[in-house]
Amino acid sequence: MSGTINTSTWSASNSPYIVTGNILVNSGETLTIEPGVTVQFDSDTYLKVEGALYAVGTSSSYITFQSNAASPDKSDWKGIRIRSTGGSTIDGSQNYSSGSQLKYVKIKHADRGLYIHDTGFHLSYSELSTNNMAIEIDSSIC
Repeated sequence: MSGTINTSTWSASNSPYIVTGNILVNSGETLTIEPGVTVQFDSDTYLKVEGALYAVGTSSSYITFQSNAASPDKSDWKGIRIRSTGGSTIDGSQNYSSGSQLKYVKIKHADRGLYIHDTGFHLSYSELSTNNMAIEIDSSIC
């Protein structure tokens, strides 16, 4: 799969999802990924979020983003890119309020597991391993 995602849900019953080209979640759209889903990325592909990514697994059923290579290694795929319109809203107590959320996820074999540009982001109970870089946060300051 590749291309632009309109509001959609990826279910565990259709897992694994194989990403063969870059994926964009447009502004105003939401990609929901259910617990237990595995998303496998071909070489040099990424998931860019300009809308919302809601990937909330459970302690017994993680969501996994990983390489689709036969012998996975660091930097096999580019990672998940969260743009300024794809971030999270956090309340005054630092709790998730709305927008993108990753909870109980595993991100493996990426160049940058998460690249967060000019936004806040909610990540909890998750594992980023065997990546070239786990998280890169970039901000445009004028």
